[in-house]
Amino acid sequence: MRYAVSLSHVGDLGRLSKAPFLFVILLWVGGQAWAQCNINSQTDTLDLSQPPCNCTSVNFYDDGGPGGNYSNSRRDTLRLVNPGGRIQVAFSSFSTEPCCDYLAIYDGNGVNAPLIGRFYNVLPPSILSSTDTLTFVFYSDGSSTAAGWAATVQCISGPVNRYDLGGGSPTYT
Repeated sequence: MRYAVSLSHVGDLGRLSKAPFLFVILLWVGGQAWAQCNINSQTDTLDLSQPPCNCTSVNFYDDGGPGGNYSNSRRDTLRLVNPGGRIQVAFSSFSTEPCCDYLAIYDGNGVNAPLIGRFYNVLPPSILSSTDTLTFVFYSDGSSTAAGWAATVQCISGPVNRYDLGGGSPTYT
């Protein structure tokens, strides 16, 4: 499914007034309003370095937004990209149906990247990517919903450094 993102001014922590949208990527602007970060609907990718995000602190919610439950029967994918850098995500709340609904997080571009974790109703730890991309896949069945999650996404500048210990002596790239 592709993103159908619509957003309107909500003032101080108000409810979003337009729907539907799958993931809500929001930016707190001047303490008063929310501004949409642009998601490429063809690739389900958000380049955090582009306006209006500009790698500032970005709030990341499920499709229920900051005050509502997520929807039933979801299979949503979102890729966050920080070209030339890394991404840090800190969850402040996380609530899903314990048996069946989860958020899978991959360290890289797509579901073939290394799986960081599959989170069912447990607050994920703070995540720092080892690449310039994190992939999020949210799945919910059709039986019940919960409050979902709230997280803050930040860009970490600088190149991604890797150490190869495969040959017995470390090499730095």
